Amino acid sequence: MSPPCCREDRAAGAAAPKRAGTAARRPPPVVSRLGIVGRRDVCTRLPGATSGKPARGGGWDERVPASGRPAAPKAPHTGRPRPRTAGPGSPCAKTEVTDPRAIARARPPAVTCAGGLPPVHRARPCQPPRLPLPPSPGPPLRRPPVTAGPLPRSRLLAYGIGSVGTGVFSALPGLLLLYYLTDVLGVAAGAAGLVLVLPKVWDMLVDPAIGVASDREAVRTGGRSRLMLAGALALPLLFAAMFAAPTQSPAWSALWVGAAFLLATTAFNLFQVPYVALPAEISPRRDQRARAMSWRVVCLTLGILAAGGLAPVVVEAAGGGRPGHLAMGAAIGAVLCAALLAATLGTRWIPGRAGTGTLGPVAAFRAARGNRPFFALAAAFSTQSLAVSVMLAGAPYVATYRLGDYGLTSAMFVCVVGPSLVAVPAWSALARRFGTVNCYLVALVAMTATTALLFPAVLAEHAAAVLAVTGLVGLFYTGLQLLPLTLLPETVREDAGRSGQAQAGTFTGLWTGLETGAMALGPGLFSAVLAATAFRSSDVASAVVQPGSALLGLSWGFTLMPAALFLVSLVPLLAFRKLTAVGEKSAA
Repeated sequence: MSPPCCREDRAAGAAAPKRAGTAARRPPPVVSRLGIVGRRDVCTRLPGATSGKPARGGGWDERVPASGRPAAPKAPHTGRPRPRTAGPGSPCAKTEVTDPRAIARARPPAVTCAGGLPPVHRARPCQPPRLPLPPSPGPPLRRPPVTAGPLPRSRLLAYGIGSVGTGVFSALPGLLLLYYLTDVLGVAAGAAGLVLVLPKVWDMLVDPAIGVASDREAVRTGGRSRLMLAGALALPLLFAAMFAAPTQSPAWSALWVGAAFLLATTAFNLFQVPYVALPAEISPRRDQRARAMSWRVVCLTLGILAAGGLAPVVVEAAGGGRPGHLAMGAAIGAVLCAALLAATLGTRWIPGRAGTGTLGPVAAFRAARGNRPFFALAAAFSTQSLAVSVMLAGAPYVATYRLGDYGLTSAMFVCVVGPSLVAVPAWSALARRFGTVNCYLVALVAMTATTALLFPAVLAEHAAAVLAVTGLVGLFYTGLQLLPLTLLPETVREDAGRSGQAQAGTFTGLWTGLETGAMALGPGLFSAVLAATAFRSSDVASAVVQPGSALLGLSWGFTLMPAALFLVSLVPLLAFRKLTAVGEKSAA
């Protein structure tokens, strides 16, 4: 709407008679202090407005400031006429600024109203039009954002308790399943090793796909709890079915155990892959992510202790043989259900940060393959997991045929895992002072030497010496668990800046696939040693005497073979150290 002073002036001018020779001439239009275009004899030329001809048709002229931005739009003259003169306090006082430098210094911002120019008599400024908000780049998170403060212990415990279940399932198949097949069901050593290896080969293929599915779930829903819930509900039942094999024939028993183990490991990875991805998203602070990993390793230790320390005791208490293993499967299945469900429900607050769009499997792996530090770290850790799984598979055989007491399997397991409860805080403090990678190298070298020291103790068949050395092994085993798991979320977060995609699920799927494959390959490798050294399988009802070659084979398969694998893992760990050092220098 036009200002009253300019409207009235225009109306009065139209009613006055025109003089000859001046009908086509008008005073140049100007702009008032409020940014309104008017006639020169009514309104003041605004500093910053340029001279020009009046608009055709008697309307307001639209002046372009010196900055090149368009001025306010034209508006027609309407309203009742008023006197042409303006009072002393009017914004249309007859003053004019002609100094170009003053005009340049006092140029006002160009403000445009959606409904036209404001009237002069209104003192409030013109409000700019409201623009629509840009669309959100992704779906809103359904969980509160993660704060940068310290994580409370309740949340750390809710996350860590899931490792009780993962530790149980990671340890028990490698510890008892091979012995269950060869000495309870009477399956040949070579066939038993094949039963344990084939399901893990399947897991190596399906785990990366589960990781991609977890990232896609994080984009769509803002969390990773759906896959975790599916695995938490299915795994306990399938674990109990593994130790409930029929006894009609060894071949049928092997087929039953293999099928149940295949389904159980798939259900386990439905929980494990998104669960391992959570530390990269649990906090933006590195020290809090390290705290979460410390809690996880402590709970993992408790799970392994429950698996290795209590499971053989339950087997013996239930009568041994097939009834004892059946009771153990049901009891451990209940422990798995409680731990995994508690972790699934207790970590729903952690938001997923998988990027703004979903990637297919091929695109996700193409984006992930450039993360060279991750693959070097994964190669080192998977090789060490293979060595540990070989030792787990050989422990019952050493306890039975070298130390003369199957019950010592639980004692050996406690000696390996028990020191972790004390060693986790120690390794965490050392890592903060001397660096995580340096402490990782020290733990690996010490683990290699200590494992080799087990060989003469086993040959001497001295139970106290074997238990003492295994306790020393447990101190360095804690470092091999805590330190690489602390480095894993850091490699994932660093890769987000390189690829533009936070693919925590994809990387943990690859990590878990390599780890589970190594853990399954360990019993298969140890069974190959037994087959090569003429080990004699038997069922629980009949006892056999093992030849000297079999006793020697299971002794060095339990000690020297893992030591060699630990030594091999030193190569990718040194490569990881070099890659991270180069990355830090380039970032600096």
